[in-house]
Amino acid sequence: MKKTNFPNLLPFSKGGFAGLGIGLTTGLVRMFPVPGIALLSFTVYISILFLICLYPKEIRFLRKQNREFCFWFLFGCLFTSAILIYRPIPHSFIFAKPAKQGFALEFQKQIRSILKRSSFSKEEILVAEGLVLGTSKSLPSSLKEKAKKGGVLHLFAASGLHLGIFLGVFLFTFKKLFWFSRILPLILSLLLGFVYLYCLDFPVSFIRAYSFAFYSFIGTIFYRKAHPSDILSYSSATVALVLPGDFLSVGFLLSFGAVFGIFYIKPILDSLFLTKSKHFLKNNLTLSIACSLASFPFLVHYFHSYSFGSILVNLFLVPFAGIVLPSLYLSLGLEFLSLPYISPMTWLFSEVLMKIFMRSVLESGDRLGFWIFWEKTPRSILIYFCLICFTLIVLYFQDKNPFLFGKKEDDSKTSAFRKRGFIFLSILCFFPFGIWISRTEKNFETIDFVRKGSAFFLRGKSVFLLGNCYSASSFDTFRKKIFSVKIDEIYFEKESCLRYVLELSKEFRKEEKEELHSRKRIQTVDPKLAEWLRADPTLGKSIAIEKKKLFSVFPFPLEDGSSSPAVLRFTGDKKSYSDLFSLISFYESLWKRMDPPSASPDYIKGILILDFPKWSKESPDDWKKFQKLLGISSSWKMMSVEDFFASSLSETNRDPSLSFH
Repeated sequence: MKKTNFPNLLPFSKGGFAGLGIGLTTGLVRMFPVPGIALLSFTVYISILFLICLYPKEIRFLRKQNREFCFWFLFGCLFTSAILIYRPIPHSFIFAKPAKQGFALEFQKQIRSILKRSSFSKEEILVAEGLVLGTSKSLPSSLKEKAKKGGVLHLFAASGLHLGIFLGVFLFTFKKLFWFSRILPLILSLLLGFVYLYCLDFPVSFIRAYSFAFYSFIGTIFYRKAHPSDILSYSSATVALVLPGDFLSVGFLLSFGAVFGIFYIKPILDSLFLTKSKHFLKNNLTLSIACSLASFPFLVHYFHSYSFGSILVNLFLVPFAGIVLPSLYLSLGLEFLSLPYISPMTWLFSEVLMKIFMRSVLESGDRLGFWIFWEKTPRSILIYFCLICFTLIVLYFQDKNPFLFGKKEDDSKTSAFRKRGFIFLSILCFFPFGIWISRTEKNFETIDFVRKGSAFFLRGKSVFLLGNCYSASSFDTFRKKIFSVKIDEIYFEKESCLRYVLELSKEFRKEEKEELHSRKRIQTVDPKLAEWLRADPTLGKSIAIEKKKLFSVFPFPLEDGSSSPAVLRFTGDKKSYSDLFSLISFYESLWKRMDPPSASPDYIKGILILDFPKWSKESPDDWKKFQKLLGISSSWKMMSVEDFFASSLSETNRDPSLSFH
C-alpha cells in the first residue's frame, strides 16, 4: 500500500499535550465519580512530577522535545485536578451555562415568528425550525422516527454541518466585501459563529464544531497549519473547561467519534478505494462509511440500535442538507430585512427544497434505512466489527512503520490493487452482513411486556395486544423488539389499541406488494371494532378482519418441538370459567400424551396469569391456595401480573426470553 502519511494520534504541540492532560483528567473523574477522586489524581500527578524532578537522569533517554511534552501533559493534568478540587463537576470551570433567556430566547422566538410568516405548511415550519435551530424536539413524530431509522437525525442537531455552512456563507461574503484584508473576514466570521453558538444555548456538539473552526482560523491567521490531533485535543479541552458536565456524554461521544472517523478512518479508506480519484461521490462514500463505523459502538451501547443503510442515506441527504440550509438562512435574512420583491422568491425556492428534503427523509427511512433494534447485539456482528477495527489499526501502523510488518517494496501494482480492493469490500460488506444477520436470526419474544390491565405479546408471527393500551412508552418498547419480524396476525381486545393496530397494519400494506398471495388477519372480540376496521379504506384488501370469540381467556399455542410453557391469561370473567378449564384440560391431556413415562408430575409446563381488575372480588392468592381444589394440576404456575412482571421465573422450564433479568 502506498505511503499516505496518516495523521498522528498524539498531538504535535505543547498546548496539544496540555489539552490531552485536561481531557484525560476530566474523563477520569467523569468515568469514576467517586468522592475524592480529584484529590487522589492531584496527589498522583504531584508524586510523578516530584519523582521526575528527584531523579532527572531516569528520563534522559527521552528527547528534549518529548520531555517538554511530558511536562506540559502533567501541567494539564495538575491544572484540571486542582480546579476539580475547588469546583467539582457539574459546575463550569470558566462560566456557567446560560439559561434560555434574553437575546438567545428572543432569537429563537424571532426565527419561529419569521417562519410562520412564510408560505411553509405547518410541518415544513417545524422541520425548518429543527434545521436552523439544530434541535429535533420540534420535529413531527413521523418524520423524527423516519430520520432515526435512516440514520440522519444528526441533521437536526447543531453540529459541524450547521456551523460549516454558516461560516462558509459569511466567509465567502466577507472575502468579497473586504477583499483588501486577509484577517478581517476570518475574525468577523468567528464572531458571528459565536453569536450563533450563543443563540443555540451552547450545545456540546456545536461547541466542539466552533472549537475546531476557532483553532483552525487562528492557525490560518498566524500562518500555522493546525494538525488534526492538536485540534481534537484543543477541542476536547475546551468542552472539559467550559461544560465539564457534558464531557463524555452521548452527544460528546457521537460528535467526537464522527470527527475521529473523518480524521483517521477516512484517510485509510481513501488509500484503499480509488486512490487517485478525488470525485465528489467517492469522498462522500468514504466519509459516510468512516463516520458510521466510528459512531457504531456508541449507538449500539446507548441505544441498542443501528441504521445499517445510513451510509447510503447520508450519501445524498447530507449534501442536499448543505443546499437546504443556505437557502433557509438566506430566506430568513431577507425576510428579517423586509425586502418586498426578493423575499417571496427565495421563500418559494426554499419551499420546493423543503418538500423534496422532507419526502427524501420519509422515503429513505423506510426503504434504505435498515434500522435494527436489539435487546442484545448479535455476537457475529460484534466480531465482524472488531475484525474491521483490527484491520484499520494494522493498516494505520503499517503506513507509519512500513518495515514493521515486513512489507515488500517490490509488490506488483496488480497484487496491491487486489489487496486494497479485498480489504475495502470486506469493510463495506459489514453493513449488508449486519442486515442479513439481524433479519435471519430467530429472536421471537414469547412475552414482551406485561402490566396491570395490559399486555403485549409476540408468538411466532402473531401479535397480541391484550387489555387497555394506554401506555405509549410500553408499546414503543414492544414495537422496537418486533421491528424485524414479519407479522401475519394481530389480535386486540380494546378500542384503546386501535391506533397501535393501524400502525402495525402498515407493515401489512408494504408486504402486499411483495407477497401477492399473502393473507394477513386482524382479529378482535368486539364486533363494533371489527365492522369499523372493515370500513377503513386505508387497510389493504388482502387483510382479513375477523371477530374472534375468546372472551377473556387467551391461549398461546405450544411451539412444535419447543419446551416453552403455555401461557394463559384470565381476567376473572365468570362467563368464561368453562372456557378456561376446558383449555387447561386440553393442555394437560396433550402433555400426558407427549411426556415420557419417567417425567415428573410437578414439572412446570404452563403459566396462568391472573389479571383481575381492582374492583374484582377474586384474589390471585386464593387461586394459588386452592389450586388443587379447583382441579388445576401442579404443572401450572399461577402468578399475578405483579409477580409475573417482577419475577425472573428462574425455577421454571421456559424459554429464556421469558426472563425479566
